[in-house]
Amino acid sequence: MRSWALRAGLILALAMPATARARLMGAYDYPFVSALVATVAATPPANQASLPTNAQIDAVGETRYLRVFPDRKIPDVFWYYDRGLPYGVYKQPNRRAPLFFVIGGTGAGYDASKSRILIRALYQAGYHVVSIANPTHPSFIVTAAAEGVPGRLGADAADLYRVMRLIDRDLRRELDITGYSVAGYSLGGAHAAYVSLLDEKEKAFGFRKALVINPPVSLYNSVRRLDAMFDRHLRRDPASVNAFVDRIFEQVIALYDVRARIDFTDDTFLYRSYTVLEPPERDLELLIGLAFRFTSNDMAFASDVMTNAGYIVPKNAHLTATTSLTDIFLQGMGLNFVDYFDDVYLPFMRERHPELTRDDLIQAAGLHAIEGYLRTSPRVVMLGTQDDIILAPGEAAWLESVFGERARIFPTGGHCGAMDQRDFVAAMYELLAR
Repeated sequence: MRSWALRAGLILALAMPATARARLMGAYDYPFVSALVATVAATPPANQASLPTNAQIDAVGETRYLRVFPDRKIPDVFWYYDRGLPYGVYKQPNRRAPLFFVIGGTGAGYDASKSRILIRALYQAGYHVVSIANPTHPSFIVTAAAEGVPGRLGADAADLYRVMRLIDRDLRRELDITGYSVAGYSLGGAHAAYVSLLDEKEKAFGFRKALVINPPVSLYNSVRRLDAMFDRHLRRDPASVNAFVDRIFEQVIALYDVRARIDFTDDTFLYRSYTVLEPPERDLELLIGLAFRFTSNDMAFASDVMTNAGYIVPKNAHLTATTSLTDIFLQGMGLNFVDYFDDVYLPFMRERHPELTRDDLIQAAGLHAIEGYLRTSPRVVMLGTQDDIILAPGEAAWLESVFGERARIFPTGGHCGAMDQRDFVAAMYELLAR
């Protein structure tokens, strides 16, 4: 009887309109109206929150390596992952403090620039921080993925949770951890939500908060939008890809003294490049689409090698540290995510779960599949922007409805462009303090 009552209560909660609306933040101190500009140029230094510098964070951080599967043989072509999965640890001076796990965005390594924004903000708030690569990053696919084919968010979350438990086992020898939370941005935001749901069952951490920033509602919809930014301009023509990259690179090089060392990871690099070059909207789309194509190409290559799928690498090919990968790279640049989905992900999943249809797998790769949990869990909080370029029509409104009063949604900022803006960071702190 009690079980029936709980189920009925959940059904009623889902059927009724939310009584508390998401807080739409209104105009704020962010200069870019164009979502494309915001996505590329991010937050200008004058508008950023006051956070520890990268140098200060580096001084308290260290890179460690985790052997998730000690018996796994790493393919020769991935020799640089022989030490295991790299991750970052940033410890507070006082060993007694709560800990935040940070999951990178689509294709992001543990030390990606957006991850470092979260590391800096959370470290300033008094947390120990552990930064982990996204399951779509080659380092994770090669060393930490059970199956080697990312995209099924529940399975990705299980892989992440395994990694987190192993890291926590080691850190407990050094730190007095008073509680746990998890955060992620972009695809990592969706992963953070799924990891939080898994923890409700496994209870290894009892996360106090799961912070979700600029998540995709449907991974399939989002990657199709990003792929279109590349395909509709370059039409799968490797020669035009090379010409475009060369042209942009030459323009950027012209900004700097020939004797200077260009740091493409510097916080001000993209902003300076944008303000001087002022590329048109078409080139901004191409930059975003090209960056995503590089990411999806790396993911597809790593997955192909680890599963011997024969997608872009011939089956049973032996790639070594000295094998030329140029032809494989160019072939991969002509393939989009839908190609990967249909030629690698779908056959792989159907072999293991023949009852699943293509639509089933698309539905499972997003937040709709855990809508009930997201509507009712007080621990999951969300930060986003109304003009997020990865959201299809209606998806921003869906996020507002699902997260209700646990969401703070800014009008501009594109995709993850406002993460270190002062009001955005203040809203993050406010949500974490609830």
